[in-house]
Amino acid sequence: MKSRKSITNIDDTGGIVLDYRPFSKQKLYEYNGLKCAVKNISERIQELKLMQTALSKGIIRERVQGGKASSGEDQKLSIICELDRLQTILKIRSSDLRRIDRALNSLTKEQQTILRYFYIDAYDNHIELLMQDLCMERRTVYYKHDAALRDFTIAMYGVCDF
Repeated sequence: MKSRKSITNIDDTGGIVLDYRPFSKQKLYEYNGLKCAVKNISERIQELKLMQTALSKGIIRERVQGGKASSGEDQKLSIICELDRLQTILKIRSSDLRRIDRALNSLTKEQQTILRYFYIDAYDNHIELLMQDLCMERRTVYYKHDAALRDFTIAMYGVCDF
């Protein structure tokens, strides 16, 4: 069984040091999904608002669910609850996406490309592609990757190791 690398270490004084890089990697892996989710949640909110308006104007009367008709009031309450939940999720996800975008935009184009190949687009042969696209040796790609991840982590969390 393969052991997972710990995100905590003990420093020279016996204190615990938290490594934020795994958090940064996870944010980058989730980036494209997060962008899609924000778009989809926004669309669903607009759809629910249209349904809410249609119910208020009597355009939609009853909806049959599970063999029994639900009243317009039940539908209105259901829409209000879902709208509230989705608007909260949208605020959280949009805020997360803005922070990731700001952190990525603080990097050089080269650093952005490296992180995109490693995590965001997660190409299978990312090392070879980066070696070819950036005209670098394998060792240099790894060195630049470590620097890019460190800079992104600092931009995201203010620290790399704490």
